[in-house]
Amino acid sequence: MNSKFITFAVTLLILLGIAAAGFLVYRNLTKPAAEGGYVPESSEPQKEEPQEQETILVKNDFTIVLPVGWQEAISNADVLMVAIDDREEIDRAKLGGIDFRTNFSVKADDMSQYNKVQNMQDCVNSVKTSLIQMIPGIQFASEEEGTIDGRPAVFVECRSTQQNINFETLLVFIEGNYDEVWAISFNTLEDSRTNYRDAFYQIARSFKLK
Repeated sequence: MNSKFITFAVTLLILLGIAAAGFLVYRNLTKPAAEGGYVPESSEPQKEEPQEQETILVKNDFTIVLPVGWQEAISNADVLMVAIDDREEIDRAKLGGIDFRTNFSVKADDMSQYNKVQNMQDCVNSVKTSLIQMIPGIQFASEEEGTIDGRPAVFVECRSTQQNINFETLLVFIEGNYDEVWAISFNTLEDSRTNYRDAFYQIARSFKLK
Protein backbone atom coordinates (compact mmCIF):
# COMPACT_ATOMS: atom_id res chain seq x y z
CA MET A 1 0.00 0.00 0.00
CA ASN A 2 1.32 3.45 -0.86
CA SER A 3 3.08 5.07 2.11
CA LYS A 4 1.25 8.38 1.66
CA PHE A 5 -2.05 6.51 1.64
CA ILE A 6 -1.15 4.79 4.92
CA THR A 7 -0.05 8.08 6.45
CA PHE A 8 -3.34 9.73 5.53
CA ALA A 9 -5.40 6.90 6.97
CA VAL A 10 -3.50 6.66 10.24
CA THR A 11 -3.26 10.43 10.70
CA LEU A 12 -6.95 11.01 10.12
CA LEU A 13 -7.79 8.08 12.38
CA ILE A 14 -5.72 9.48 15.24
CA LEU A 15 -7.18 12.94 14.81
CA LEU A 16 -10.71 11.56 14.83
CA GLY A 17 -10.13 10.65 18.46
CA ILE A 18 -7.47 9.68 20.96
CA ALA A 19 -7.18 5.88 21.20
CA ALA A 20 -8.90 5.61 17.81
CA ALA A 21 -12.52 4.46 18.03
CA GLY A 22 -12.60 4.58 21.83
CA PHE A 23 -11.38 8.17 22.23
CA LEU A 24 -10.65 8.23 25.95
CA VAL A 25 -10.90 11.68 27.48
CA TYR A 26 -8.86 12.32 30.60
CA ARG A 27 -9.76 15.36 32.67
CA ASN A 28 -8.94 16.62 36.14
CA LEU A 29 -12.27 17.46 37.68
CA THR A 30 -12.21 19.91 40.58
CA LYS A 31 -15.28 21.26 42.30
CA PRO A 32 -15.29 23.81 45.12
CA ALA A 33 -16.46 22.42 48.42
CA ALA A 34 -19.89 23.62 49.47
CA GLU A 35 -19.95 25.98 52.41
CA GLY A 36 -22.00 24.96 55.39
CA GLY A 37 -24.49 27.02 57.31
CA TYR A 38 -28.17 27.82 57.34
CA VAL A 39 -29.63 29.89 54.54
CA PRO A 40 -32.94 31.51 55.55
CA GLU A 41 -35.84 31.32 53.15
CA SER A 42 -36.68 34.55 51.40
CA SER A 43 -40.14 35.98 51.77
CA GLU A 44 -39.90 37.42 48.29
CA PRO A 45 -41.37 35.40 45.45
CA GLN A 46 -38.73 33.27 43.82
CA LYS A 47 -37.76 34.12 40.30
CA GLU A 48 -38.23 31.41 37.79
CA GLU A 49 -34.91 29.95 36.70
CA PRO A 50 -34.18 30.58 33.02
CA GLN A 51 -34.52 27.44 30.96
CA GLU A 52 -31.24 26.10 29.69
CA GLN A 53 -30.80 26.08 25.96
CA GLU A 54 -28.59 24.38 23.48
CA THR A 55 -25.44 26.21 22.40
CA ILE A 56 -24.56 27.18 18.84
CA LEU A 57 -20.79 26.86 18.75
CA VAL A 58 -19.27 29.16 16.12
CA LYS A 59 -15.79 28.28 14.83
CA ASN A 60 -13.71 29.79 12.05
CA ASP A 61 -15.01 27.51 9.29
CA PHE A 62 -18.15 25.90 10.69
CA THR A 63 -20.91 25.99 13.26
CA ILE A 64 -22.32 23.09 15.27
CA VAL A 65 -25.00 22.84 17.96
CA LEU A 66 -24.19 21.48 21.43
CA PRO A 67 -27.10 20.02 23.42
CA VAL A 68 -27.76 21.21 26.96
CA GLY A 69 -25.01 19.97 29.27
CA TRP A 70 -22.39 19.64 26.55
CA GLN A 71 -19.38 21.93 26.47
CA GLU A 72 -16.24 22.43 24.45
CA ALA A 73 -13.09 20.86 25.86
CA ILE A 74 -9.41 21.49 25.29
CA SER A 75 -8.08 19.84 22.13
CA ASN A 76 -4.68 19.61 20.50
CA ALA A 77 -3.67 21.85 17.62
CA ASP A 78 -4.60 19.33 14.93
CA VAL A 79 -8.17 18.68 16.06
CA LEU A 80 -10.44 21.62 15.34
CA MET A 81 -12.65 21.04 18.36
CA VAL A 82 -13.65 18.54 21.04
CA ALA A 83 -16.86 18.61 23.08
CA ILE A 84 -17.97 16.47 26.01
CA ASP A 85 -21.16 15.73 27.93
CA ASP A 86 -20.05 17.24 31.22
CA ARG A 87 -23.16 16.06 33.06
CA GLU A 88 -22.70 12.41 32.28
CA GLU A 89 -22.69 10.17 35.34
CA ILE A 90 -20.22 7.32 35.01
CA ASP A 91 -19.17 4.58 37.41
CA ARG A 92 -15.43 5.23 37.42
CA ALA A 93 -14.74 2.12 39.48
CA LYS A 94 -16.23 0.06 36.65
CA LEU A 95 -13.84 1.79 34.22
CA GLY A 96 -10.79 1.15 36.38
CA GLY A 97 -10.53 4.78 37.40
CA ILE A 98 -10.40 6.17 33.84
CA ASP A 99 -12.03 9.58 33.63
CA PHE A 100 -14.06 9.14 30.44
CA ARG A 101 -16.76 11.42 29.08
CA THR A 102 -18.99 10.79 26.08
CA ASN A 103 -17.60 13.13 23.46
CA PHE A 104 -17.09 14.09 19.84
CA SER A 105 -14.25 15.64 17.85
CA VAL A 106 -14.10 17.48 14.52
CA LYS A 107 -11.32 17.35 11.93
CA ALA A 108 -10.90 18.44 8.32
CA ASP A 109 -8.36 17.31 5.74
CA ASP A 110 -7.46 17.94 2.11
CA MET A 111 -7.75 14.73 0.07
CA SER A 112 -5.76 16.14 -2.85
CA GLN A 113 -2.48 15.72 -0.96
CA TYR A 114 -2.87 11.93 -0.67
CA ASN A 115 -2.35 9.30 -3.34
CA LYS A 116 -5.25 6.93 -4.07
CA VAL A 117 -7.68 9.07 -2.08
CA GLN A 118 -9.78 10.60 -4.82
CA ASN A 119 -13.12 11.03 -3.10
CA MET A 120 -14.87 10.79 0.23
CA GLN A 121 -15.62 7.07 -0.10
CA ASP A 122 -11.87 6.44 -0.55
CA CYS A 123 -11.38 8.33 2.70
CA VAL A 124 -14.01 6.24 4.49
CA ASN A 125 -12.47 3.00 3.23
CA SER A 126 -9.02 4.17 4.25
CA VAL A 127 -10.06 4.91 7.80
CA LYS A 128 -11.94 1.61 8.11
CA THR A 129 -8.89 -0.30 6.87
CA SER A 130 -6.67 1.40 9.43
CA LEU A 131 -9.15 0.75 12.23
CA ILE A 132 -9.14 -2.96 11.39
CA GLN A 133 -5.34 -2.99 11.46
CA MET A 134 -5.02 -1.02 14.69
CA ILE A 135 -7.94 -2.34 16.75
CA PRO A 136 -8.31 -6.14 16.72
CA GLY A 137 -11.92 -7.27 16.76
CA ILE A 138 -13.45 -3.96 15.78
CA GLN A 139 -16.90 -4.41 14.22
CA PHE A 140 -18.65 -2.14 11.74
CA ALA A 141 -22.34 -2.30 12.58
CA SER A 142 -23.61 -0.14 9.73
CA GLU A 143 -22.66 2.28 6.97
CA GLU A 144 -25.19 4.63 5.38
CA GLU A 145 -25.09 7.54 2.97
CA GLY A 146 -27.02 10.73 3.62
CA THR A 147 -26.73 14.49 3.56
CA ILE A 148 -25.75 17.16 6.07
CA ASP A 149 -26.45 20.79 5.24
CA GLY A 150 -27.10 19.69 1.67
CA ARG A 151 -23.70 18.01 1.37
CA PRO A 152 -23.04 14.28 0.81
CA ALA A 153 -22.27 12.46 4.06
CA VAL A 154 -21.43 8.94 5.18
CA PHE A 155 -22.40 7.58 8.62
CA VAL A 156 -20.40 4.62 9.98
CA GLU A 157 -21.29 2.97 13.29
CA CYS A 158 -18.66 0.73 14.87
CA ARG A 159 -17.90 -1.11 18.10
CA SER A 160 -14.54 -1.71 19.70
CA THR A 161 -12.90 -2.86 22.92
CA GLN A 162 -9.95 -0.94 24.32
CA GLN A 163 -8.34 -1.32 27.72
CA ASN A 164 -11.06 -3.91 28.41
CA ILE A 165 -13.75 -1.27 27.92
CA ASN A 166 -16.44 -1.59 25.24
CA PHE A 167 -17.07 1.51 23.13
CA GLU A 168 -19.62 2.57 20.55
CA THR A 169 -18.49 5.07 17.90
CA LEU A 170 -20.27 6.98 15.16
CA LEU A 171 -17.97 8.31 12.44
CA VAL A 172 -19.50 10.95 10.18
CA PHE A 173 -17.74 12.02 6.99
CA ILE A 174 -18.96 15.19 5.24
CA GLU A 175 -17.93 16.42 1.82
CA GLY A 176 -16.51 19.93 2.04
CA ASN A 177 -15.44 22.44 -0.55
CA TYR A 178 -13.11 21.37 -3.34
CA ASP A 179 -11.15 18.27 -2.15
CA GLU A 180 -11.88 18.82 1.52
CA VAL A 181 -13.44 16.19 3.76
CA TRP A 182 -14.73 16.78 7.28
CA ALA A 183 -14.87 14.02 9.87
CA ILE A 184 -16.74 13.95 13.19
CA SER A 185 -16.07 11.15 15.66
CA PHE A 186 -18.72 10.51 18.35
CA ASN A 187 -17.73 8.17 21.17
CA THR A 188 -19.54 6.66 24.14
CA LEU A 189 -19.62 3.51 26.24
CA GLU A 190 -21.43 0.46 24.91
CA ASP A 191 -23.91 0.61 27.80
CA SER A 192 -24.75 4.23 26.90
CA ARG A 193 -25.38 3.69 23.19
CA THR A 194 -29.17 3.95 23.34
CA ASN A 195 -28.92 7.11 25.46
CA TYR A 196 -26.73 8.94 22.98
CA ARG A 197 -27.49 7.61 19.51
CA ASP A 198 -30.20 10.18 18.71
CA ALA A 199 -28.10 13.01 20.19
CA PHE A 200 -25.11 12.03 18.07
CA TYR A 201 -27.12 12.17 14.86
CA GLN A 202 -28.78 15.41 15.95
CA ILE A 203 -25.40 17.06 16.59
CA ALA A 204 -24.00 15.77 13.31
CA ARG A 205 -26.94 17.12 11.31
CA SER A 206 -26.50 20.55 12.93
CA PHE A 207 -23.04 20.88 11.35
CA LYS A 208 -22.82 23.73 8.84
CA LEU A 209 -19.87 25.04 6.87
CA LYS A 210 -19.55 28.79 6.51
